[in-house]
Amino acid sequence: MGDPRVTVAKILAPQGVRGEVRVLPLTDFPERFQKRKELWLGPPQDRRVRLESARAHGRVWLLKLAGIDDRNAAESLRGLELQVDEEALEPLEEGRFYVHHLVGLPVVTADGSEVGRLRDILQTGANDVFVIRRDGASGPKEYLIPAMKEFLEVDLAGGKIVLRPIPGMIEE
Repeated sequence: MGDPRVTVAKILAPQGVRGEVRVLPLTDFPERFQKRKELWLGPPQDRRVRLESARAHGRVWLLKLAGIDDRNAAESLRGLELQVDEEALEPLEEGRFYVHHLVGLPVVTADGSEVGRLRDILQTGANDVFVIRRDGASGPKEYLIPAMKEFLEVDLAGGKIVLRPIPGMIEE
């Protein structure tokens, strides 16, 4: 399921003159940058890079990639994604899932009625919100459902998400 590589950060800009880059982590495990020795530079480069150093710097991380030794080389990476192989992902505790495993799954009610497909997961701070889209004859409809056990059950093995709606949650 999903791509063989998963994006874990986006390169924002060069940092200083020695080739470091500032990256925005797109992972719940940014400390992975201190443990990993290799990452992938995403498209269009699609190549492995060795990670020489990594350190947190507020909400961003400063990374030094092998072979990127000056500001111009670092600038050429602006906007690229950093990725890891799917099998290198951190194991998750029971009941937690990677977003890329969930997006695209059908969402059904407990009686099997189709609600739509999971299009996105919004991170709001209090709790995540599942964006469910239904394409119908009268046009697409989106539902925003709090990602709470009271409403949603992920059945990854069954390839679906079961929604237990309360009155008004998905009614037209």
